[in-house]
Amino acid sequence: MDARPAARHRRCHGTRIGTVLDRRAALALLLGGALAGIAARSAAAGDGSRDGLRLENARGRRTTLPALTGGRPAILHVWATWCAPCLTELPELARYVAAHPAEAEAVVIVSADTRPTADVAAFLGERIGLDLATWRSTGPTPGDVYGLTGLPATLFLAADGTVVARHAGSLDWTAPETAARIAAHLAR
Repeated sequence: MDARPAARHRRCHGTRIGTVLDRRAALALLLGGALAGIAARSAAAGDGSRDGLRLENARGRRTTLPALTGGRPAILHVWATWCAPCLTELPELARYVAAHPAEAEAVVIVSADTRPTADVAAFLGERIGLDLATWRSTGPTPGDVYGLTGLPATLFLAADGTVVARHAGSLDWTAPETAARIAAHLAR
């Protein structure tokens, strides 16, 4: 005798109801497991571990973010050539960096693009008219390392590389509050 519930034998539109329910349950388990894995990866990735971020500049120099910042607090700005708000914000960022030379070294600008860094730098010069030192991630993406879900993004990193504050979207680099916030962060 079959121990399965009677509902598994009823048909609905030519398909056994039990088969549909079994497939739905399997799909729910699969999706639940996948979402749990993504959440766990995002939680682990978003912790600000900057050891995973490997960078390259337009001249082909490769380094890591910790080597670049030298164990000091830093501002990490992530952008992309395909991001319209990023392209609007970059001229303000370039003016900020030019007006604050003492802080310029601590502001690390990283492109999330996958094309070669020299192409990204050429894009900046030709499309926007900027000569802005930018890096490109050659290892895990900034989104994976820091749990970013959109661009542009500006992260305030402690000396140990952990994220102490983040700003999603365009930052008003011309605002006195922004300059004060950055100066206070970098003075830690």
